[in-house]
Amino acid sequence: MIFVLYIVIVVVINAALLGLGLGIGAILHWLIPAIDLGIGTLTGMISLLVSFYLLSKINSLVVESERDEVLNSVDSLGRTTYVIDQLPPLPRRKRKPRAPKA
Repeated sequence: MIFVLYIVIVVVINAALLGLGLGIGAILHWLIPAIDLGIGTLTGMISLLVSFYLLSKINSLVVESERDEVLNSVDSLGRTTYVIDQLPPLPRRKRKPRAPKA
């Protein structure tokens, strides 16, 4: 069920991107008739994808800065974290020498 929901979401997002790209392509073709509708759509799709990519990068920077603020507020509480090394391994038992076979 979750897979079907995922596929539906992906199809809806792709349809929206294609529709927006087609709209931008139609506007470009209307403004500059020398630009074909297909090339205008391709240009629109590329510009949309680049803008969404840049917006996601900006959004992740905001989330990281909020996370850093939370970590700094936790550090300001005066708590100290001590790092302790692992205990040394236990010594292995020594083998008894084997008796020679007759």
